Amino acid sequence: MRYYCGLDLSARDCQVCVIDDDLNILIPKKVKNELPRILTLIEPFKDDLEIVVESTFNWYWLVDGLKEKGYDICLAHTLGLFMITGAKVKTDKRDAFALAKLLKAGMIPKAYIYPCESRPVRDLIRRRSSLVQLRAEEYGSLRRLLLREGILKHSRNDIKHTVKEDLNEWFQHPMIILRARFQLERIEIFSRQIAELESTILSNAEKKPEYKLLTTIPGIWKILAMTIMYEVGEISRFENAKHFSSYTRVVPGIAQSGSKKGRGRGSK
Repeated sequence: MRYYCGLDLSARDCQVCVIDDDLNILIPKKVKNELPRILTLIEPFKDDLEIVVESTFNWYWLVDGLKEKGYDICLAHTLGLFMITGAKVKTDKRDAFALAKLLKAGMIPKAYIYPCESRPVRDLIRRRSSLVQLRAEEYGSLRRLLLREGILKHSRNDIKHTVKEDLNEWFQHPMIILRARFQLERIEIFSRQIAELESTILSNAEKKPEYKLLTTIPGIWKILAMTIMYEVGEISRFENAKHFSSYTRVVPGIAQSGSKKGRGRGSK
């Protein structure tokens, strides 16, 4: 007999639900987020057990630990689990049971388990993108402050060259100068961290032949090449070029109802 385990992972604890082929619940228990406790709980079913974990923000330690112990792990894509997230009655116990049932039925929307050895670099790239966005917000906020004070001569690019000496020339009120100075200081911090992240990531990326190949494509240079390489991960996980093109959203989706047809969600 096969057994199916749904693990509903939260910040500090995990709801464990193990069912059999007849949907009988064999283990309905909540435990602390400690790998030895979870392993002890599911050990009796190890030889015939499939496990599904939702890709919450903290899945790394659990999935890596279970894989290391030889368990068959499926990572569920959060956005595809509307049966759980859209339920009227939502509890950890129900969610774990729903995960186990979906796993048994073969209906889990699977997410890619990114290799743990490359995961820190991929996460640094995502952190860099967040910092770039935060810096852009500060630039935009400073420019809107200038426009509010009637200073119209600065473009989006001009504002990037602002220094603290400019503030006394632009503004009269000390509170406005203080606000703008804090914004410039945050921009300096973001810029310094972005530069260090880029330098560190590129030192790793430039050693890989995939990176060098990507930079030979017209329009793709250092930052875009390393982003593509680390976000894609192992290219062989895609069955063919069509699946990869769909994953990267360069193939438009279709939304059809009756005689009406349009571009689907996720199209660019």
